[in-house]
Amino acid sequence: MTLLSSAQSAPAGLVSPVVGSSCLAMDEDCWYRAEMVKLSDDKDKATLFLLDYGKTMQAPLSALRPIPSTLTTTPGLVCLVTLRGVKSGQSKWSADEVAGALIVLDVGGETQFMVKNVEVDDEFRTN
Repeated sequence: MTLLSSAQSAPAGLVSPVVGSSCLAMDEDCWYRAEMVKLSDDKDKATLFLLDYGKTMQAPLSALRPIPSTLTTTPGLVCLVTLRGVKSGQSKWSADEVAGALIVLDVGGETQFMVKNVEVDDEFRTN
């Protein structure tokens, strides 16, 4: 059974409002593994990072499910990456720049990328 499909059958239950804890969160009609990164002042709503999707979202604690122990041993399936030499025109990306980048990178589309790990040695030569 795949990670995503096993999350879909997780039973309902209470989730402790603790920053750093894991749970399941519903997004686009699918349950995802999530980490609580922030809680509202009244501790009724959480800001969550979806570990296998790379998205940040908010949800009421009442809408979350406890994460089964079988789903806690696999690390998140996303990681932070950067595109070498791609920078904003200003100190922060504008909404137009972000929209343009999403089109160029075909976010949500069918383009597939080959990933190459480029390392720089002590003398700044790429390997």
